Amino acid sequence: MGICTYVKAGRWARLACKLRRWTEEQINAVLALLQEHAGYLHTHGHALALAQHVLVQACAKVNPSTTAAFFCETLNNGGSAHYGLGAAVEEARRWGVLILPPDVNRSSDRYRVETDAPELLGAEERARGTVGAIRVPLCAIRGFSTETVQHIVAIRDAFGPFTSLLDFCRRVDRSLVGRRSVQVLIKLGAFSFTGLARAQLALAEQVYTSTGDLLRAADRSPTALAPLEEELAELVTRHLHVAEWPPEVLAADELGHLGFYVANSEVRRGALRIAEEFSTIEIAELAGHPHNAPVTIAGIVTTLRVRQTRKGEEMAWLCITDSSGAAECGLFPTGYQRLGQPTLLREGAFLVAKGRVAHEETTGTKVWIDQIVPVSSGGAQMRAVATAVEHQRSGLEVD
Repeated sequence: MGICTYVKAGRWARLACKLRRWTEEQINAVLALLQEHAGYLHTHGHALALAQHVLVQACAKVNPSTTAAFFCETLNNGGSAHYGLGAAVEEARRWGVLILPPDVNRSSDRYRVETDAPELLGAEERARGTVGAIRVPLCAIRGFSTETVQHIVAIRDAFGPFTSLLDFCRRVDRSLVGRRSVQVLIKLGAFSFTGLARAQLALAEQVYTSTGDLLRAADRSPTALAPLEEELAELVTRHLHVAEWPPEVLAADELGHLGFYVANSEVRRGALRIAEEFSTIEIAELAGHPHNAPVTIAGIVTTLRVRQTRKGEEMAWLCITDSSGAAECGLFPTGYQRLGQPTLLREGAFLVAKGRVAHEETTGTKVWIDQIVPVSSGGAQMRAVATAVEHQRSGLEVD
């Protein structure tokens, strides 16, 4: 920032403060703060540098046994102030914290440190240097209202842990926890304590929910429930010989319903390899880059709109999503034509986009794309993105 520009900015700031009836002491304090950071705020990516510096310093001061507690409070307060939950979850994982999926018997309305989780007790996890575990709360599920979460927790606290999916369907109020809510809980592994695969539970879900409604309507005794539960469980394992969903589908469910990856899956590791190969950044980090700076992002195309300009040329508006957030992107007619194969640009495509970031007061942060690199991995990534787009199209509605 030049001297003349700085002087003009100082005069403008002083005038604006006076119009708001600030005292001279307040005005001088603000100008001193601006002067201290002049030439640093944008040029050096102040937001990103400050966030990383504070996080490293804070983690360096905590004891390994309290690392999980530190990140737990960070997540309960919305994650990183600049980059949200996705970035905070990844940082916690890098420090050795195990992220546990939602569980109807263990999750509450807040992120919580668990010391007795089955995942922690295994020797395999201890060998990986795990320093603690954090359970994802039910309120983190997109579309779950506070009333729904409180109802599930209240029923569990009043009558004890749920013993099965049927027990859950029988006890909860279906007006608060509808069928779609049950399906989402199944997809996220919230009934893993049953020992049944998610794919099996998903296929048998309608039978379980209908039976739960029947039992509730008939007001049957809970003691008569055990034989029926055993019969249903045997029916599921005997007749529904389906393989568990592949890791890429499980990961896509997590990304679609939580906004971040829970499992340390091959899909997540693949995304990290892509980031390393193409030198991409997380979408949440775009806010820390200067206006018009070159950036490269990678993610799923969740929405796509092709429009014609006044000259009759086609351009595209698309939304690219990764585990940290989403960004609105624009592709000018020249870039759209240069793509050559417009079919590569579609909802569900996993791609790498290179362009420049734009910070606009009225519309926020955008990325103007110069080049698109489609990424394919033999169907695995495509299964994941197809699932994620399915969630996007359904609006993540939970009744």
